[in-house]
Amino acid sequence: MNDPKTKLAIPRRASASIAFGLVSLFTLRVYAEIMWNTRPKSDQASEIIVSLLISLETTRSVLAVVALLFCIWSWHKERWVPSVAATLFTALVLYVAFFIDS
Repeated sequence: MNDPKTKLAIPRRASASIAFGLVSLFTLRVYAEIMWNTRPKSDQASEIIVSLLISLETTRSVLAVVALLFCIWSWHKERWVPSVAATLFTALVLYVAFFIDS
């Protein structure tokens, strides 16, 4: 009853896709907090904030693409239910990463 054949396999690739998507959405939150809640007092501080925002935007896009790659990989290696969940979530993440606030 408790042998490995009867246990459900954890969908690792679909889970990784969702995890990368969550981190991408978290970087959007950090990006928004920095953009809307900081008031630089000098030109040097303004340059640092702009540099940080560019880095966060790039990181968010890269994480969304990595989530897409793991999602595609999950379609080839895992069952369809986790793959569909990962696909829907990855579609949301890609929409947010590339069409909202770009």
